[in-house]
Parts: sequence; structure tokens; C-alpha cells
Amino acid sequence: MRVWVPHCICLSSHWPIYAPLRLALQHLWSFSLSKCRVPLEQHLAVILGVPMPRPGAPPVHLQLDLGLVNVADGETPTLDPIVLQQPPLRGLPLMNLDFAMPFHSLSTDRLLAVFAMMLEEKPMLFLSASSTRLTEVIEVLRSLLFPLDYQVTYVPRLPDSLAHFLESPMGFVMGMVLDASEYGSAYGAENPTQMVRQLHDRLGSGPHSAEVVVVSLDEVCL
Repeated sequence: MRVWVPHCICLSSHWPIYAPLRLALQHLWSFSLSKCRVPLEQHLAVILGVPMPRPGAPPVHLQLDLGLVNVADGETPTLDPIVLQQPPLRGLPLMNLDFAMPFHSLSTDRLLAVFAMMLEEKPMLFLSASSTRLTEVIEVLRSLLFPLDYQVTYVPRLPDSLAHFLESPMGFVMGMVLDASEYGSAYGAENPTQMVRQLHDRLGSGPHSAEVVVVSLDEVCL
């Protein structure tokens, strides 16, 4: 008897290389839908076997479909190469992020206010229905603090079961994903603004919860 079990592939790295990891997952997804006879595990082994280049070294270009084409017959790879590269030691840090994402999520005035509060190490909670938007916006804001280093508690994805950590008396930056269907039905909220207000009221019972700055990232301005 054959049993079909759905697979889930998650790529993680010590380095903040979001774009190369996203591109690798897109290539793996393309292979899973094609008639390629090479198993996905072999492609994964190739990806995991590529070391991260040293700071300032030439970039590494990983072409996953290079072995699937006949170069002698003039065939060329169709997939974009996965590029891995680190900046020089005395250069800017590795910032492989979409720096336009915060401007697509907040107005200019609100973005400047949020950045100023991060410099003051205020306790801040970021909310969004999109996990991608939540992570990228917080990471971009943290990267823009360079050459300063954010020293307070930093949790870009805080589970709802650990919401009591928001009562911390110290400064922090945390993010929570709001599921509009589940959260709205549970708290009677009909739109993101009401969900933010409901969550703020829910967390207002702690002695320090009133100091938490709640920032909603779902009010797209551009």
C-alpha cells in the first residue's frame, strides 16, 4: 500500500541571505512540477554543499539546472543563478533585503517616528497579516541602525502563546502575525485597525503594557 505524505522544505541560514534562499525555494518548486528525473534531495544536497564565500571574495554563482541541459547542442540554462556574496570586512554589512518594503507599509512620517523610537529603544510591537512583510520590515529597520547595534530584545516572530513577554519592562522589538480570519472571529474585529486595537486592549492588563508602541504594517500607503 502506498501512502502519500506532503513534503515541506524549509531553508535556514546563519547569514541574512533572504533573496538567494527565496530563489532556491522557487527553483526547487519548479523542479517538483517538472518531469526532471533528478530527485529533489540531490538538488538540496548541491545547495547545502555550497560554502558561503569569505568577506570580499568573488561571488559564487550556483546554477542548479546546468547539469540538466546539453551545452554541446547549444542549450542554455533557463533558471537564474543563485548568487552568494559577502561584502568586504570594512564595508557595509550584508543587507540582502528589500529596502522599499517599509515605505510600502508605512507613511513617511510614521516611518520616521518608528525609526526614532527604535533609536530610543522603546518597547515596540509590529503587527501584520503577512509573515513576509513583518520579517522584512523589521529586518530593514534594524539594518538601517548601522553602525549602531540593536542591543535590546529582538523577536521578529513572537508566537501568540508567548504574548506575555510583551509585559517586559525593558525595551524590545517584537513582531506578531495576525490571521484576519482566526483573530477577527475570535475578537470580533472586522478590519486590521480594529484587530490592532483589540490586541492592544488585550495586552493592557500588565503593568508595563501601556508603554508598548503598537505598529500596524498592513496600512499600505503606496
